[in-house]
Amino acid sequence: QRQKNKKSSSDVLKIKLEVLEQQNELIAEEQKERERKEMEAAAKKKEHEEKEKLEASSAAEEEAAAKLVEPIGTPQTEALETPGKTEVVAGAPTGEMLEETRKEAEKEKEEAEEEEEEETELSSEEIEAISQL
Repeated sequence: QRQKNKKSSSDVLKIKLEVLEQQNELIAEEQKERERKEMEAAAKKKEHEEKEKLEASSAAEEEAAAKLVEPIGTPQTEALETPGKTEVVAGAPTGEMLEETRKEAEKEKEEAEEEEEEETELSSEEIEAISQL
């Protein structure tokens, strides 16, 4: 009878071990699913933020383009040369004004790109979540 008890006791322990292993596997799968969902949520949030910044930079570029069309400061007179004739147009932006506006637009674009680059860096939480995968 003692051998029977030992056998049944070892069978019970084996079954308990199997149950615990299955539970551990389920817990690990649930953890991976939670982490995957967190990563997706973080990616969506980041994508949304980048989209907003892109829209903001587009608005800034449109504003800069509008500045190129509008004369800056007081109207000045610049000679426009065409083959064979020279025309003077009042209120036309000068070459200096156009160059200044172009430089401002480039600077705004560079700043927007720098901000976007900063956003693409992963936070320590994101790096840790990725390393756990």
